[in-house]
Amino acid sequence: MRKFALVLVGGTLAAGAITQACSGDNANMDGGADATSNDVVATDVVADSPKADAPSNDCPTYTGSSDLCKAAVTHCQACGGYTGTSCDKAHFAEECEGFAAFYSTQCTNEIVASANSCDASLSCSFTSFLDASLTTGQAKAANDYCAKCGDGGACQTNLAANVGLALYSDSVCDLIDTACTPDASTAAACKLSTYQACAFGVAGANAPKNPCADAGAD
Repeated sequence: MRKFALVLVGGTLAAGAITQACSGDNANMDGGADATSNDVVATDVVADSPKADAPSNDCPTYTGSSDLCKAAVTHCQACGGYTGTSCDKAHFAEECEGFAAFYSTQCTNEIVASANSCDASLSCSFTSFLDASLTTGQAKAANDYCAKCGDGGACQTNLAANVGLALYSDSVCDLIDTACTPDASTAAACKLSTYQACAFGVAGANAPKNPCADAGAD
């Protein structure tokens, strides 16, 4: 399971760190010509497994209700590629359900849709969320920033895309909203790179911990 977890978190946080701000370091987000769509993909679950790979007989099992966890097992069984330790397998449900609560419904839906595809990794991309409706928590985080710093109607969409709010569950977005929304409408307070760094810091701090961190190779 740690293969799943490390790539899932690392990919998302790394992708967020290199996204292009829709207005650079400007205070406001105007949705103008500089508001380009990002093509950064946060790769999760397992690495791309070609169809030539034999399906794995060593996949973890899962009997819970999380659609994301069911999809991860389905993908492993169909495509192979699982490299977790015995400890990872023993704690699969615990850790996977932690990530299911950490990531958004939009992300889970993408993973479920690709569960049986061995030609592409299971992934969530910022661009795929640009036309999707934000959840309540995602929209509140975006709106609270835009109320302080936005000067155009595209502020919410641009912020969600550039910061990756649509990758996170409402509970994580609520934490980002509380910790990162500027207190003032000044250029310094509204610097997007500062908000980005805060958001990814909050997300990283609240990602599920590895139950096998001290378990060695087993």
